[in-house]
Amino acid sequence: MYSTRTFLFLKNKGFTREELLTVLRGLGGEENVRMDSTRRELRTLLRTLPEEERLAPSTRQYLRELLFCQLRALSTVFLAYDQKQTWLPFESLALCAGSVMTSADLYLVAEIFSTSVLALSVEQNASLHVSYLDAADGKAEDFCWHTERGRESTAPPFFLSEICSAAGREAIGQLWHDKNVHEAKNKLEELAGLLRLPVFLSFPEEAEKSGYILLTPVD
Repeated sequence: MYSTRTFLFLKNKGFTREELLTVLRGLGGEENVRMDSTRRELRTLLRTLPEEERLAPSTRQYLRELLFCQLRALSTVFLAYDQKQTWLPFESLALCAGSVMTSADLYLVAEIFSTSVLALSVEQNASLHVSYLDAADGKAEDFCWHTERGRESTAPPFFLSEICSAAGREAIGQLWHDKNVHEAKNKLEELAGLLRLPVFLSFPEEAEKSGYILLTPVD
């Protein structure tokens, strides 16, 4: 069921359907871009830029051009919209399939939608990754849980209790340290359930069945 995959969630800042469609329509296009190489270049750039230059207008414009260059090529982009939900599931096969997205990578999506982004990822069913980026506040989080011996897990991602009202610190800690859960996919499913976040393996069909309005670049 799982190999390596990322599940993305956008913080709903009170978006309207029309606002999100405007952004999504800007992502459509036929340009063939090598996503992985461009993403690596962007990550390197973000890590090497001096802090004061990262927020300079010229630098921000350059980064936005890189981001749009990547995302414009995505023909398979889905966003599950429900105005009542705090977190909106978002999927791009070019970004999510076969990829573990760190907080540095989340800048790609956070900048486009001008909102915070949360990522839950599994890697070969051997590790679970939790990453978060709030670019406006400069807050970035990265946590990892491993099933393999010899690879230490990080401390529990307690910050989730601050951004997801459904989860408390104690429950997050218990789930993270639960030795009865041996596989990353099961840990992800339990964590997503605790946070009340839907994990769609077949995004279009499952999103609509769950009551969301499915938005795409061609709507």
